[in-house]
Amino acid sequence: MTEGTEDMLVDLIETPELAPQTYLDDESPLVAVDAPEERAWLPSYQAVRAA
Repeated sequence: MTEGTEDMLVDLIETPELAPQTYLDDESPLVAVDAPEERAWLPSYQAVRAA
């Protein structure tokens, strides 16, 4: 991978407005239930699992 490509990937990862809002919203238990494999790392999902 070239250095330029790495910079592009980092820019995408560090640009929150490109991320779906549901991924940024820790208090979205419906999404946590619908997509547990993608949400399992969020505190709100951990709380749902522990309840």
